[in-house]
Amino acid sequence: MRVAVPIYRKRISPVLDFCERLLVVDLVENSEVERKEVFLDEMSLSDRLTLLQRLEVTMVICGGISDTLYHMLQNCGIESISGITGDVEDVITAFCRNQLNDSKFMMPGCNFRE
Repeated sequence: MRVAVPIYRKRISPVLDFCERLLVVDLVENSEVERKEVFLDEMSLSDRLTLLQRLEVTMVICGGISDTLYHMLQNCGIESISGITGDVEDVITAFCRNQLNDSKFMMPGCNFRE
């Protein structure tokens, strides 16, 4: 599974639509095997989607996401979990352990959407 996480410093970026960097993590049997950082600069939503497809991302874990981008991801078969906040390493570990539903990862004011 290839997971993309929008990052700001060492935390989950608040909004996928406008983030400048993505951490792309390859997971095999819930263990990380590789990671790389991708810079998005000022890409449009369609360019971001194209990049995610080209990178063969299957899951996006993010804070906020617009309805437009959410539906674009769905239409391309890319799953997403939104409403997530916290330290990137903690979020990735929690995802691997199926523990992202812990309240400490819930972004205030956001509904958990997967």
